[in-house]
Amino acid sequence: MNRFTLTNVTTPAAALDAMRPDAEVKPLDFSWLNAKRPLAGGSDLLAEIKEGIIRPGTLVNLKTITGWSGIRPGADDALEIGATTLIADVAASDVVRAHSAALADAAEHVGSPQIRNQGTVGGNLCQRPRCWYYRHGDTQCLKKGGVSCFAKEGENKYHAVFATNAPCVMASSTNLGVALLALGGKLIVQSLAGEKAVAAEHFYRLPTAEDPYRETVLEPGEIVSGISVPESAGSRSAYMQISEKADFDWALVSAATRVKLDGAGAIENIALAMNAIAPVPWRLTRAEEFLRDKRPDIETLRAAAKEAFADARPLSQNAYKVAIAKALLVRVVQRAIGAHL
Repeated sequence: MNRFTLTNVTTPAAALDAMRPDAEVKPLDFSWLNAKRPLAGGSDLLAEIKEGIIRPGTLVNLKTITGWSGIRPGADDALEIGATTLIADVAASDVVRAHSAALADAAEHVGSPQIRNQGTVGGNLCQRPRCWYYRHGDTQCLKKGGVSCFAKEGENKYHAVFATNAPCVMASSTNLGVALLALGGKLIVQSLAGEKAVAAEHFYRLPTAEDPYRETVLEPGEIVSGISVPESAGSRSAYMQISEKADFDWALVSAATRVKLDGAGAIENIALAMNAIAPVPWRLTRAEEFLRDKRPDIETLRAAAKEAFADARPLSQNAYKVAIAKALLVRVVQRAIGAHL
């Protein structure tokens, strides 16, 4: 394990100053992006360090910043949650469940009780790839500064089925990110230039040839301080996932939805998102368009699922994901509207 400096901070200004990049280097590279890293729960970050994947010179401890933890009401009946809030607190919160059930469900499915009581909202939203080539300390894949994505022609059972023409075919693994996407939420980002709100649909980014290293739009020195989830009057939401093991396992596919029915029982509005099927949480816009103004009976939902995956391009070992994702789409909408298969 490499040596690093641990900087404890108590204010946002101190955190941003400690995270200030030492130099302006363009284009970004893997080593420079990881020179300084924020630390909260550390359940993912410390694993990356121990496995020799990253070697940061500075860790900035965010846990003692006042106001970056907690669940509270925001403007216009929005729900605000600080980035250093424990995932377990989100899962157990009656306030979160009443306001945004999908977010509470997603939190409840994160790892084990130990992970949920250590990990934080910000950490899960910025969860690094679980790809075994990335996680192996001895492989120099594209995402770590190498020249190729080994999963494209190698072992890709758990990888993407959408955007497989991207330079890297990792599958996004954030539980909370896919729920936030379906709920229309925003991430609050702090930088030396000030505060900004970034919609979840714009926060995650596909790998590019010029920059395959980042999973989000965060620039060096920027930190997520919290999230804001809007009120959706008359809507219901849900999150579900399918894993190889019943508990304590990463999702093979996860799904979140927000649904509003009209007075006749047809879908007035719907947002559908899935995770572990693309390098980013993936919005299923074709299914959304198909379902609007239709009654959500089982045949209609199955037809929507077929439409959703018409453009999927599985890799050599993961076509099974398409089948289970179609079934999960049906189930998550059924759960949100309170029906049963």
